[in-house]
Amino acid sequence: MEKLTFKFELKKDAPKSERADLIGQITDLLNIERRGTQWKQLKYSFVGIKLGEVKATTQDLYWLLKRMKESGSAGKVFFGSMKKRV
Repeated sequence: MEKLTFKFELKKDAPKSERADLIGQITDLLNIERRGTQWKQLKYSFVGIKLGEVKATTQDLYWLLKRMKESGSAGKVFFGSMKKRV
């Protein structure tokens, strides 16, 4: 009997909007930091929902992405900015 082999290529779809592209970049930064640690990789939908809860605009996402790239810990910047201030 012959073995059947299949070749699958997973293609990463291009972002459908500017906001989707920014959320993807933020997710990638967070996941790079989490590799090799006890923390699981974050899903794109988790980051999108978190940003939606705080009603972040596209301009806010640009600011957040810049701060995450400049800081030593992208996770601290992301989760610190998700806290509601009183």
